[in-house]
Amino acid sequence: VCTDDSVCFDEAVSWRECAQRHIREPKRISEMCDGYGDQFDVCVQKWRDTGCTKKLKGAGVGDPPNQCAGMSCLIARCAEENNYNFDLCTTPSNYFKRCVKGLYGSPYIME
Repeated sequence: VCTDDSVCFDEAVSWRECAQRHIREPKRISEMCDGYGDQFDVCVQKWRDTGCTKKLKGAGVGDPPNQCAGMSCLIARCAEENNYNFDLCTTPSNYFKRCVKGLYGSPYIME
């Protein structure tokens, strides 16, 4: 189980797709998509409960896990859709950090 680098991929995709659908209504993203994030968290916890302590990350230095990479694009898309008012994009940003933290153990990858 710990060798599966695609763990919780489907849950991450569903979560990202929900946020993407609601990117033009940033105040509703949490209401509409937090449940998908909760499903992702449950999946990660089940994976961790198997004894896996692996830190997943992307191929390059500082790259997020593949499951989270698409989520990072939502931050820029949110900014574009909301006239670069980054205050409206905290939810996509927090989703990205939450995804990375779940699979890597920290919201920032420094290696």
